[in-house]
Amino acid sequence: MRSPIRRAAVARLLAAALVLPASLVTASEPGSGVYALDCASSDETYRISIRGDGSAEVQLGETTFMELLTSYSSFGNRTPNNFLVAVLFDPEASPIAAGPDGSPRIELWSGESAYFALINGDTKRRLDYCGPLGTPGAAADMPYSTDEYDAVGYLDCQLAGSEIPRACPFGIDRGDAGSASLTIQTPFGKERTLNHATGSFTDPSGDRVSVQREGHLWRVTVGEEHYEIPNAALMGD
Repeated sequence: MRSPIRRAAVARLLAAALVLPASLVTASEPGSGVYALDCASSDETYRISIRGDGSAEVQLGETTFMELLTSYSSFGNRTPNNFLVAVLFDPEASPIAAGPDGSPRIELWSGESAYFALINGDTKRRLDYCGPLGTPGAAADMPYSTDEYDAVGYLDCQLAGSEIPRACPFGIDRGDAGSASLTIQTPFGKERTLNHATGSFTDPSGDRVSVQREGHLWRVTVGEEHYEIPNAALMGD
């Protein structure tokens, strides 16, 4: 029987982002934030010390990774010793869909290996939701079309501190003299707009953007997100 401490740790997992074929992901109700997936291990607790801003990746099996992110403004899923806690357990021992406070939590079933990530809630960095992350090295479904944009495609993208490559869909509207507006599906599954003009990028929401140009490539960082934007995409060459 699980201890109250472990049950409390499970209940305090605020958000989960999973990358599996849709047929392998289930939820008790749409939007409930309760998911199940096959995982290489079960009934184990992994403790990783992350203080302040930071992230960590843990290899659980040959193809199974756990990714944890936190920041100074984060809350929840911490032990008194300032550890982030991920609890893997079997479904029979955890029939309820959410913690006592109604916060979403994850269900990890033992079975086949798969990639997944845990992201704790952080309203400042917009991580307070459950949604899909792109499969490492693979492209997410294209949500944009040339009916709406001048061009669409995929950008190489990554999360800060992560070595796992992703492909983020984008649509672009081009203006005069190299100006452009990009709509990007972030690695977290949300949308971000970046505007380009006279060699600089800005985010209309006010988030800080840092840019470095290397040859034909723009390396753009916004919060936890890194993007590589080819100059040809901006110019339409």
